[in-house]
Amino acid sequence: MSKKTVAASVNRQQLLAPYDAIKGVQAEARERMERVNRILRESRNAVAAKRAADQRR
Repeated sequence: MSKKTVAASVNRQQLLAPYDAIKGVQAEARERMERVNRILRESRNAVAAKRAADQRR
């Protein structure tokens, strides 16, 4: 590799680093939101089951 291509490669890595970091943060946020949504869905299901059980009494 010539010095120019090495410099361009390093330059490109430096330019892409923030985008890679953002992607990581977005992935973490997506996982957290999926977890929150699962917990909410489970709690809604539990409430609905309790109401159904109360109506059967």
